[in-house]
Amino acid sequence: MKFVVCDDDEIFLNGFKSELLKADNSLDVACFDNSKQTLEYLKTEHNNTDAAFIDIRLSDSSGIDLAQQLSNNYPDIKLIFITGFGNEYFEEIFLTVRPFAILQKPIKKDYLLKHINGIKTAEDINQQKLIIKVNRSELSLAFDKIIYIESDKRKAHIYTKDDVFTVYEKLDDIQRRLDESFIRCQKSFIVNLCHISSLESNNFVMTDNKKISISPSKRTDVKTKYMEFNFNLLNKTGV
Repeated sequence: MKFVVCDDDEIFLNGFKSELLKADNSLDVACFDNSKQTLEYLKTEHNNTDAAFIDIRLSDSSGIDLAQQLSNNYPDIKLIFITGFGNEYFEEIFLTVRPFAILQKPIKKDYLLKHINGIKTAEDINQQKLIIKVNRSELSLAFDKIIYIESDKRKAHIYTKDDVFTVYEKLDDIQRRLDESFIRCQKSFIVNLCHISSLESNNFVMTDNKKISISPSKRTDVKTKYMEFNFNLLNKTGV
C-alpha cells in the first residue's frame, strides 16, 4: 500500500513515517510539509495512493481544505486527519468531508496499527460487488465504486466515478443486493453513505458534486442513519 503524509512539523513528520514503517515495513510512504507539494505529487500518483494522513493545521493552508480537494478530485483515497486539537474541528470536518478516521496527537501506536489494518480491511470489503446485466452481459460493480443509483421509470442508472450503467430493474430489487452503506433518501435515489461529501440543509452533496434532496417523509430516518454512520466512524478513531 502507498500512503501520503502531510504535516508541517518536520520532527513529527519523520517520526510518524518511522512509526508507519515499523507497523508495516512493506508500506510506501511519501511525506510532505505543505499542501502544494502534496497536491502536485498526487496529480500523477493518485491512482496508486491508498490513504492520506493530513494535519488539520498546515503552514500554507487548512488541512481540511486540502482534504476537501482530495475528496473532490480523488475520492478513492482514504482521508485520515491527524490533530493535536481534540474535537475542536469535528463539526467543520463532517460538514466538509468524510474522513476514514481521525488520529489524536501524540499518536498511540495501537490506534495507528488499528487504522492501517482498517485500510487493508476496507480494501477487502471493497471487493463486495453488485452483479448487474447490461446489454445481455453480466457486470460486477464494486460497492465502493457506486456513488448513487437513480430511478428512471422502468430503468435505474448506477453512477460510479467514471461511468453510468443503465439496467432494467427497480430500486427496491437493487437495494436488496446492497449492504447497509446504501440508503434510500427519496423515491428516486439510493445513495452510498461512503460517497457523501457533506449535508447541506436537506440535501446530500455527493463526491461527484451531485446534490440529492432528502424527501420530507424520510428526513428524520435518513439523517439519523447519516449521523450514526459518522458516530461509528468517530468510534473507530483514536480521539
